[in-house]
Amino acid sequence: MAQSAQAVVEGRITNQTTGQPIRQALVIARNLQTNTQSYRYTNEYGLYYFPALPPAAYALRADALGFQPEERSRVELSVASHTELNFALQLSPPGAASPRGLVPAPQNVNPQNILLIMYGSDAAIPRALLITLPTPPTETLASSVSSLIEERKISELPLSGRDVYTLLVLQPGVTSDNATVRGLGFSVNGQRVSSSNYLLDGVDNNDLLITGPATLVSADAIQEYRMTTNNFTAEVGRSSGFVANAITRSGTNALHGTLYEFLNHDRLNANSFAHNWQGVRRPPFRQNQYGASVGGPLRRDRLFFFGNFEQARTSGESQPFEVVVPTPALVSLLPQGSQAKRLLSQFPPPRGEPLPDTSFFALKRFVLPAVQRNTFGLWRSDYSSLSSSHRISVRYAVAHQTTDNFFFSVYDGLNAPLEVKSQSVAVNYTSELAAGSNELKFGAVRSSTGARRAHPELPGILFPPSFSALALPGMESNFDYFTRGSLFHLAETHSRLAGKHAIKVGTEWRVGFPDSFYSVFRNGQYTFDTLDNFLFPPERPSVLVIPLNRETGLPGSEDDYWRYYRQVEWAAFLQDNIKLTPRLALNLGVRYEHFGVPAPRRTTQDSNFIFGNGQTVEERIATGRLETGPLYHSDRNNFAPRFGFAVDLAGNGRSVLRGGFGILFDRIFNNIWLDVRNNNLPVQCLQLSAAQPRCNIPPTEARFDFAIPASQGVNPLRPGLVENNSTVALDRRLRTPYSQTWFLGFQQELTPNLVLEVNQVGSLGRKLVARDMMNRGGSLQRDPLRNPYGRFNPEHGEIGYQGNQGHSDHLALQMSLNRRWSYGVQFQVSYTYSRTKDVQSDPFVGPGSAGDPTSRLASSSLGIVPGFVRQFDPGASYGKSDFDQTHNLVLNFIAQAPRFPGWRGLLGSWQAAGLVGIRSGFPFSVISLPVRHPAERRISTRAEFIGNRLSEAFLAGQTKVPGGVLVLDQTKFRAPAEGQIGNISRNAFRGPGFWNVDFALSRGFPLRRLGEQGQLQIRLEIFNLFNHANLNNPDPLIQSPFFGEAVFGRAGFGSGLPSVSPLDERPRRIQVAVKVYF
Repeated sequence: MAQSAQAVVEGRITNQTTGQPIRQALVIARNLQTNTQSYRYTNEYGLYYFPALPPAAYALRADALGFQPEERSRVELSVASHTELNFALQLSPPGAASPRGLVPAPQNVNPQNILLIMYGSDAAIPRALLITLPTPPTETLASSVSSLIEERKISELPLSGRDVYTLLVLQPGVTSDNATVRGLGFSVNGQRVSSSNYLLDGVDNNDLLITGPATLVSADAIQEYRMTTNNFTAEVGRSSGFVANAITRSGTNALHGTLYEFLNHDRLNANSFAHNWQGVRRPPFRQNQYGASVGGPLRRDRLFFFGNFEQARTSGESQPFEVVVPTPALVSLLPQGSQAKRLLSQFPPPRGEPLPDTSFFALKRFVLPAVQRNTFGLWRSDYSSLSSSHRISVRYAVAHQTTDNFFFSVYDGLNAPLEVKSQSVAVNYTSELAAGSNELKFGAVRSSTGARRAHPELPGILFPPSFSALALPGMESNFDYFTRGSLFHLAETHSRLAGKHAIKVGTEWRVGFPDSFYSVFRNGQYTFDTLDNFLFPPERPSVLVIPLNRETGLPGSEDDYWRYYRQVEWAAFLQDNIKLTPRLALNLGVRYEHFGVPAPRRTTQDSNFIFGNGQTVEERIATGRLETGPLYHSDRNNFAPRFGFAVDLAGNGRSVLRGGFGILFDRIFNNIWLDVRNNNLPVQCLQLSAAQPRCNIPPTEARFDFAIPASQGVNPLRPGLVENNSTVALDRRLRTPYSQTWFLGFQQELTPNLVLEVNQVGSLGRKLVARDMMNRGGSLQRDPLRNPYGRFNPEHGEIGYQGNQGHSDHLALQMSLNRRWSYGVQFQVSYTYSRTKDVQSDPFVGPGSAGDPTSRLASSSLGIVPGFVRQFDPGASYGKSDFDQTHNLVLNFIAQAPRFPGWRGLLGSWQAAGLVGIRSGFPFSVISLPVRHPAERRISTRAEFIGNRLSEAFLAGQTKVPGGVLVLDQTKFRAPAEGQIGNISRNAFRGPGFWNVDFALSRGFPLRRLGEQGQLQIRLEIFNLFNHANLNNPDPLIQSPFFGEAVFGRAGFGSGLPSVSPLDERPRRIQVAVKVYF
């Protein structure tokens, strides 16, 4: 199971003496926490089937006429699990009470009275043979690859950032490093990071813009979740990478809860390697997370509640910066009525230190404050009828995250925050219907992300390099950003047992309303050749950069920057799980998905570049044009078959061989098509003087005055003069990306609590969305008058083309050794040996841009844009994926010391937990900047390698450089000839490997007054225990003065969400926590 969060239990009831199936045997499943009960009768094959039990601990009892009953407890059913539990009943002993006859399966009967119905009110009900049995660690019926993140791991492992989804990195096949800045930054089984599907209580919880979870919840509100990574059942879709299916906690018959607080202070932290070698002090840092949760009964055995509330505040500072600001003396000299006077009077400059030889400017020293506040809240109610034939759960969650000073200015009144808000609702109704179970789910998510400047009317102002340190109001940012969306999700699944077939059939429907506002240079950016031209009349900027409406030639209005869309999706599936023999199960399914296309709402009308007529792509670009209409056409061929098998080799459930194959489709996320908005408002460069031309528009046509806002000073351009210099072409024949995935695995139960699993996993990603920069300068012979840049279509600049040119290949061997909690110890060891290749790992991340943005690597990659190294040729960019990681070993453990009597009790009840990651480095290309025209954007090319073996590129000995080591031999590389792309494949080299350790130590103290579960827990969590600094990838640009140098203090891209993943490589941090359980 994947779409549903409910657990499945099925099995076979047989006569222990003859081995024959027992028909009409009664099986009762009793929830030990809530005392609710469900029951089933076996069919002619002796099979029973519970298709939708809430995850919890159960007692299962089997009872048949003439047989001794048998009960098994405690059976742990986890989220989306599929467990087989067979019973072999013994004949009743002679003289036992015999029933008066077989009674047909009753309808709408209280399970507590079913045994009386079977045996009669005057017969003694036999006592069941009680067997204590924990959940079988092998799920013999499952033919998919999945891992359970159970409650103990969530609550006891050292979890940096306390985001439960980040525990995905502990599983096989997951790159345990942030490979890209999208979503949570994890790649699974060679799939892109966007190939993810997050479910919360069985309903959609996806951010449809950048991927990742839409509504974050506290770790203390999550009961557990299951991560499925290969061969999903037909019940789930929309992703070829993984499904993270989380369920929130629910109330029980006992009142229980927690109070907690987590604290971190810079005095407990270590300084970074880079700061140490630079002689920079440790930056201030404070983090405080506190919250509470409580759950219990509103009506015993029937109605339950659970609530959670958490707040977190994180604050820190950057290292000091310096800028130059005007002084009051300068402001007093400015002429009344001038723009500079009005600007600096409305926003008075801050006071700074006097500069020598001038009284008009001062030096302002400051630090960037970093403050983030998170608030999470959740409420859940559960109701069950007495017979459990009707169950309803309702859950509401809200999250609000604020990052202060996202736009920062030294001028008061100009700072603005980044705010991320989300709220979600889930309603689940399960009922017994038509000899089966029916599950109806409804979900709704409303979210928004915004960073809006306090005064968007202020233009940006640039000066020559000699005045580049001068800070003025309006220079903190040149854009506003805001997205909001509503998503409604309705799904229904019907399950029933028909002979040997456990059948599920269902449909789901989604409708989303994504709205967005994005304005770059909306109110312009002026460039002044001299400072006097800004300060004193006549105020004459030389250049203005501002978006203009392609149709009117005027700056855009507020409405021009808003986009309103609607997108409708639906799917249907059929899943048949067949128990062919007691030892062989087949899983057959088919799913159809219709993702629809974005349809404009309100006044939205975007233009798309449409290829014209021609025999070749070059001719079609030359005759192409901008048109309104549908962004792309719907793909109606999204049929996804699924096949799987599971064989119980020994017949005892301990040795299982399983495998499967399936086609999985990936939803096209919104930021793939939202870029077409740039076609309506292309950014223009206007220049007043013909001297030193920097813009394409003739100065005689570009007429503007210095004004605030800049839009009020622009005279309209003739529409034909508006340049299409940021054209986006979204293929109207865009198809849904998909992957063909397969696996073959073996699972062996070594002991009752120790399981070894080995899987060979592979996938072929096809029709992946990729981005290429077409119509590049220099494609044709340059003509100074008609085609000065030598483009196929001189009416357009470079065209960002987004289509299905991408493909990928993945092959991996995965091994895991998992010990369930027993005798105070549990652990999991996950190892992956893999290879992943593609033509583009992310359509919106440029090559060579991984790593710490403050490192030297970033200086090499500035200006690099995503695109194939040779236009129209994705094959030339085929190579190792950016997230390819050959070896990945991750260990997590929890160990608890036993309790001792007397004074030795001080040595007992301690608990240690840890995470260990040892991983290969990520690949990189050695690149060279091509010879280019000044107006062309950079698309890097690979350098020429001079050598016989790739290992010759690395220096034999490590030469120390400030902050790191010299890794690459520059004599082995040279720039390729013009028009060439180098003689080695993309990402041919691999960076340094890395390792890290997180550790936690805790002890519990009983609080008997708070009940049996009453406990005070003191925790100490140490992230990066050894304060180990790993090496970054080396600077790959051969023209860089730092080429080949790898600096210490490695960091991945970082998540696109406000969370911190385990095994994060920041300097050592020590966090203390106090938790009270009751």
